[in-house]
Amino acid sequence: MQLDDAHETAGHCHAPDSAAVAAVKVSAKMRSAIQSAPGVRPSSVMSAELLRASTPARAAIGKKETIQRRLRRQKHGVQPAEPRTLADIHLPDEFTETGDTTPQPFLIHDSGPTSQRRMLVFASNEQLKHLAASDRYVHVLYHFI
Repeated sequence: MQLDDAHETAGHCHAPDSAAVAAVKVSAKMRSAIQSAPGVRPSSVMSAELLRASTPARAAIGKKETIQRRLRRQKHGVQPAEPRTLADIHLPDEFTETGDTTPQPFLIHDSGPTSQRRMLVFASNEQLKHLAASDRYVHVLYHFI
């Protein structure tokens, strides 16, 4: 016991846990991936990192829901601030494209920040193909315009 400190000191009294250490490293990689690419989905990051992790690390990392909640909180911290007006909306490329390997346009129309009734239209090429093949295509376009 130290006389100048009322706390008793003792060395480690447990065996090292390599799975816990690996789980901490996997969690750190997930947080880093979310910070470096704000447009990526937390579930994609989690899946990719858990596939690379060892079985003991996956078991030690915790519940899926807890991991996803942590990643969403991490992502929320790096997202741009919410715009107060339509003119304040400025979308970086990572929010206007979709696709992990080959980016494809996702923002297909923006009437512009000076428009009185600004309209942003988001759709993937696949979604547009489904819309064009739909029997209700004309009905949808009528309400859209």
